Amino acid sequence: MAEQIAKVGIVVNSVDLTDHLKSVELTYNQEIHDITAMDDEARDRLVGFQDYTVTATYNADFVAGSVDATHFSLMGNTGFTVTMRARSSANRSTTNPEYQGTYILQDGIGPAGSAGDPMEQSYTYVASGGSALSRLTSST
Repeated sequence: MAEQIAKVGIVVNSVDLTDHLKSVELTYNQEIHDITAMDDEARDRLVGFQDYTVTATYNADFVAGSVDATHFSLMGNTGFTVTMRARSSANRSTTNPEYQGTYILQDGIGPAGSAGDPMEQSYTYVASGGSALSRLTSST
């Protein structure tokens, strides 16, 4: 069954920014190494490291403890946790998984926008700390 994207929850370095979130994208992949030898009859591959990235756009907010202050304090940080849940108001479950990872702030854009438009701030978080992305489904 198709799901409508609405009310996605996001917590960045223990700060809940769900009420400012406009859009978000979690991408994850793994390296694939070709280990084909001369005498093989077909390609042979080996799985390498995982990688994951979150790109998020928020309505700009410059109040202490909100979007701008939270992200500016993360510049130069060696690792912080980001958690995302498909439906922020529901407990995590098999139908509402929570994704957790350790990230560093790769870049930020903002404030940005055109005349008369609401200001936005966008950030890209990339995997850090050598840990895999977690997908949690238990309610605890």
